[in-house]
Amino acid sequence: MSEDRHDKLLHRDWSSTWDTLPEAPALVPRPKAAQITLRLPAGLLGRIKRVAAAQSLPYHALARSWIIDRLREPASPMAAEVGEAQVEPKPHQRGGPVVESPGA
Repeated sequence: MSEDRHDKLLHRDWSSTWDTLPEAPALVPRPKAAQITLRLPAGLLGRIKRVAAAQSLPYHALARSWIIDRLREPASPMAAEVGEAQVEPKPHQRGGPVVESPGA
């Protein structure tokens, strides 16, 4: 769109058209999510951020997807419970979790 056409549309009075627009569709309900705080070694977080940047993803979304993917694997004892609110916590392991990129 040319800048001139853009300016014309931007400065146009749309008030008479507003009432003729159809109603917006209802929002799709999203499942409730809980927020957690996860402490990781700085070096590990740096690795996660580098992998995420290489895939053009936010690092927290990538880490979340890795957790979900791992829990969905058939060999995982939690595979049947993914998506449910109740997940058994594992005992705290000294040294923190290890997160590897897929295929690494």
